[in-house]
Amino acid sequence: MSLESLALRKGISKAEIIRLSLDKYLSALPVEEDPALGIMGLGRSGKKDMSERHDAYIVEYAAACPKRTAAVFDKKKRG
Repeated sequence: MSLESLALRKGISKAEIIRLSLDKYLSALPVEEDPALGIMGLGRSGKKDMSERHDAYIVEYAAACPKRTAAVFDKKKRG
């Protein structure tokens, strides 16, 4: 069965089928195989509340370094 025919049969978009499929696949993986876990604990900020306030710290950094932040987003657009 093709993705398009499945989407028509289910009455949802192909993108939604892909999202649901990825969610199902990723949720079945053992937690220890998640590659994102490899970045945890790589650095030290000295802040005790980093896990709770990470968004606020990113906003503060972006405001303090607007040129550097813009350069990161420009690079992502190009590449």
